[in-house]
Amino acid sequence: MKLQTPRCWTLLSVLLSLLLQGTWAVPVYAACPATVPIIDQLSCSASLTTFVDHSQANQLGGPCSSEECYTCGPPWLNQEQLAPEAVYTFQCQASGNAHLNITGMTCDLDIYVLDSSCDPYAGCVGGSTEPDADDVVDFPCVAGETYYVVIEAYGTAHLGISTNPCTDTGDETGVVYSPSYTLEFDLSQSSGCNEDCNDGADNDLDGAFDCADPDCGQDPVCCDLDDDGIFGGQCVGGTDCDDSLDTVYPGATELCDQLDNDCNDVVDDIDADGDGFIADTCGGDDCDDSKANVYPGAPEDGGMGAGGDGIDNDCDGEVDEGTDSVDDDGDGYSESDGDCDDSDPAVHPGADEIADNGIDDDCDGETDEQAPPLGDDDDTTDVGDDDDDTGAAGDDDDLAAPGIFGCDCSVGNSTQPVGLVTLLALSLLLSLLAVAGRRRYSQPS
Repeated sequence: MKLQTPRCWTLLSVLLSLLLQGTWAVPVYAACPATVPIIDQLSCSASLTTFVDHSQANQLGGPCSSEECYTCGPPWLNQEQLAPEAVYTFQCQASGNAHLNITGMTCDLDIYVLDSSCDPYAGCVGGSTEPDADDVVDFPCVAGETYYVVIEAYGTAHLGISTNPCTDTGDETGVVYSPSYTLEFDLSQSSGCNEDCNDGADNDLDGAFDCADPDCGQDPVCCDLDDDGIFGGQCVGGTDCDDSLDTVYPGATELCDQLDNDCNDVVDDIDADGDGFIADTCGGDDCDDSKANVYPGAPEDGGMGAGGDGIDNDCDGEVDEGTDSVDDDGDGYSESDGDCDDSDPAVHPGADEIADNGIDDDCDGETDEQAPPLGDDDDTTDVGDDDDDTGAAGDDDDLAAPGIFGCDCSVGNSTQPVGLVTLLALSLLLSLLAVAGRRRYSQPS
């Protein structure tokens, strides 16, 4: 049999804990959903054989002095349980009584049923602490309410107290092992579980069987066909939009599988990088859903400045177009290479400078420098170059006038033809000489 353990050290530890905390408030009880691993959700048709892992830590139960012990479970009530547990949830089909059996035990196991508070002290609604026989627990249940079924491996921790320790020798000196058990509901004695929802029979003789029986309206066997933890629409309150697939339910991760995995009425709405655009692999137009700076209309430089990042950011099939690192006009030069107008293929470093077009064709910072303006005196001998800066088109001052005898007799910078003046002067001189000669020969002898 089980004996009550001394309470002195327990009371002292509680008092010390309260003093350290600076308060005498009632302790906060365990909340099963937050701190205790839930193995499974039982149904009225459940029958499972498994074990309690003796290596796990205790999660529920404690001293009665701090209101942590189990207050139900004949023949020994108010038990301080410090052993590991296996915890399940349960909802009965209809408000009534549930009859739960635990069989196949090899050592001292106890069973408790807690209400939705999961509080062993204030929420214990049924249990059994019989150490050497199969345990049976009857408890009232309300349809739709959550209950916690706790299998406590008492014989793995309380070796000096248990009458059937879970050791290889059967006493407190042996090596502890993980005890097994079988857990199931007895439908013949349960009003809260009066139809086996998975045996093909009309157990309660009401003309309906299995999931067609209204009694199974809260049974996971009928309401969670894909076992994803969410009831389907075939049962009251069910929100699973496809209860045949365990990858589809509210809050599921959206997959690119032509299904509405998260039940938000949108198929394959995958935006893995969070840029607001659906991946093109899932029917969207984001060409790279792993990068938030890649989407239709994104800046082609990828936020790195004018130099580009080597990525097709705007998903148009071109990389870094419009940035300084790309030759956009196809002339072999980009802005980074010195192209001062990357939209005009005729403008780039080394291009021929075109006269009078007002463009820096060769990108050297000067405009039309190879086409001298009208009136520029460059001392060349090109016909038409006005070297006297008069601005008269066609006036070529560098072209020498040929002399009458083939020599260049031009003088200065005269505006009259020098050859004609010289010819007239020579003619006048010859005429004067001829006249003088006649006078000399005509005098009387």
